[in-house]
Amino acid sequence: MRHSIMLTRLRVPFVLIVSLVFVQCSMWDSVTAFFNTYYNAQRLFSEAEEEVWTQTDTRSTGRTWLQRIEPPSPTRTKFGLVIEKCSKLLQYHQESALVDNALLMIAKSYFYQGEFQKAERKCGEILKGYPTSDLVEESRVILAYVQYKMNNKEAAVKAAQELLTEESDVESDLVLARAAMLLGQIEFENHNYGPAKEFFRRAAEWADNGDLRSLTYVKMAESAAALGEFEAAESAYEEALNAAESYVNEFKGRIGAIRMTAKQGRYSAAIKQLKELRANQNYRDFFGEIDLTTADAYRDAGDLEFAVAQYAYVDTAFARTEPGVQASYQLGLLYEKSLRQLDSARVAYERGARSLPSSEAGARCRERAEYLGRYFQYRGQIYSYDTLLTSLRNGLDSLSANGVAGSDSLSPAIRDSLVAARKTSIVARFDSTRERRAFAMSELANLFYIGSDLRDSAWTWYSRIADEYATTPYAGRALYVIAQILAADSTRDNSVPDSLYREVIRRFPETEFAAQSRRHLGLPAVAGTKDAAFLAYACAETLMLAGRGREAIPALEEILREYPGSPYAAKARYAIAWVYENQLSMPDSALSNYRLLAATYPDSPHGAAVRPMLSAVEVEQKAAAAAAAVTLKEIVVAPPVQPAPVSVKSEERRPDLLIPTGGGGGTMSGRESRLRERKRD
Repeated sequence: MRHSIMLTRLRVPFVLIVSLVFVQCSMWDSVTAFFNTYYNAQRLFSEAEEEVWTQTDTRSTGRTWLQRIEPPSPTRTKFGLVIEKCSKLLQYHQESALVDNALLMIAKSYFYQGEFQKAERKCGEILKGYPTSDLVEESRVILAYVQYKMNNKEAAVKAAQELLTEESDVESDLVLARAAMLLGQIEFENHNYGPAKEFFRRAAEWADNGDLRSLTYVKMAESAAALGEFEAAESAYEEALNAAESYVNEFKGRIGAIRMTAKQGRYSAAIKQLKELRANQNYRDFFGEIDLTTADAYRDAGDLEFAVAQYAYVDTAFARTEPGVQASYQLGLLYEKSLRQLDSARVAYERGARSLPSSEAGARCRERAEYLGRYFQYRGQIYSYDTLLTSLRNGLDSLSANGVAGSDSLSPAIRDSLVAARKTSIVARFDSTRERRAFAMSELANLFYIGSDLRDSAWTWYSRIADEYATTPYAGRALYVIAQILAADSTRDNSVPDSLYREVIRRFPETEFAAQSRRHLGLPAVAGTKDAAFLAYACAETLMLAGRGREAIPALEEILREYPGSPYAAKARYAIAWVYENQLSMPDSALSNYRLLAATYPDSPHGAAVRPMLSAVEVEQKAAAAAAAVTLKEIVVAPPVQPAPVSVKSEERRPDLLIPTGGGGGTMSGRESRLRERKRD
């Protein structure tokens, strides 16, 4: 009995002890799980961040956030796991002292992956929920960079500037360096090179590692060079060289200093240093850039023979690399601007455009190649039209009743009617050819004025247009542009351009050029000009140039509805077809609009230009239908066969409509010849 009472007394404390042990173990497991999750997330984040900065493109950047960051797929997976683990911590342990750390890891993971809105939200949670955290400074500078990456530069400047204003209270030099570097970059992009240089200088003072400091000095040097302060730029590049921890930044400092030596006119010294650099095998990864800089030095020194040879060497030896494409572009510029060998320039540009089409230099090469292509196109058209006009003029001069075949057997009335009909036909062809020649001359003049800023050449062609086509709208544009060229010359008084503006108003009162002339003269505007289609087309053209052709189509269709008799109507129909063909990849819609153009505006230069292509397409479709019909004979039961749709995609046809003038169009000769060759095969 005693034993039974004792056991009863002991049972309650024993149960309490066991319960406490279980509670303590559960709490211990919970705490252990929390810290394991947190430190696993922290370990994964450190590994992923290190992988970001050890890539080939980022390892020598000093971990600057200005550049585009592209983590590889395994690294993105780690950032995803960091976000997942830290989100669990925030869900189940909201009172932990490590919540702000978890939020910052999530924000930076989003930032590295380019998910800037999510990064912005997490930084905001830190600033709002944990204003006394020691992570606030880093969150603020991340937020500034997030705004910059989202192209909200005004907010980025404000956030970064606030950090620099509170400089004495900011504990982290790296935060200050990043804020100053961001402000310097924004000022540089805005072409405010003086303030940019000063911000980069301050960033260099705060940078926490040699490569970051080296890059800030490089940026400082670029700002000084943009201001024409080549000696200061040379000194900044030397500072970059001295601060560099990697051979990449060491090279940037060295090659930059040599370029500034050449910019100061010390070409021999620069070329000597470049040869020494070329002989150093430590820089073999940069031989293309060294050779390109050598060519630049020869060019700047005026030694064009050596420059051409050096550019040609780099173009060939380093094809499909950035230095090789840059060499193609510079070689093309030399041929085009200095040597006036336009055929050679076009070849150089085309080679660069093919070599590395996605690069900035490749895009510039493509642009210049297309420009020269249009130049040769219009020059060729003008030559052909001149030949044809001479032939037609001779035909008119020699035309008589005696020239009609079989005239001996015809009555005088019939002979006279045949002569009159033939004369009418020749006159119509003569007038149509003159119109096309005027358009080609106008486009060529526009090309010189807008595409190359060759004002002397533009002046020559505009003057010819004003003289030979004095009563046409082409003369109105020509006189207006000549007035613009004269007005831009500060050495002349305004009397001559003002007189030309008045002439445009007098002779072409209802055109857009007259409206612009009134504006230049300070005269009141006249409402309701017939050429209001000009402005509508110009707006649509802006969208097309920006690659937003789908948005341009409604505006172009409105021109067709509102101004069907305007020269811009044919151009608008051509533009719609071109957008469908080249920007939206809808060949059937493009072909339909090309056919509408030829049917609705057959006498316009655009309508005439598309007819050969449409004829070739029709031949090809008939051939496809005939082939399908032959095949059907061999099949007992078969579904109906439709002719295969014919693509109207053409690399040769570019939007020559991009310079807004009345009428005109591109060439279809490339497609026509290819389709004929295909037919023969």
